Amino acid sequence: MARNMYAGLCYRCGETVNAGAGHFEKAGRHENGKTRWLTQHADCAIRWRGKPNPTKEEAKAARQCK
Repeated sequence: MARNMYAGLCYRCGETVNAGAGHFEKAGRHENGKTRWLTQHADCAIRWRGKPNPTKEEAKAARQCK
């Protein structure tokens, strides 16, 4: 996975991911043809790897228990 160059919202927990503090994934295309990207925190990527996506509440609670 590559680090994100731009800030965005984590698709797992819904909190802001600062530039360089997470990962990005290509997620298809928008209706206008532009590439769609998803961002997630580095620790969210590790914590939820291979598991079903958590609810926003589960992910937020897990991030607070670091």
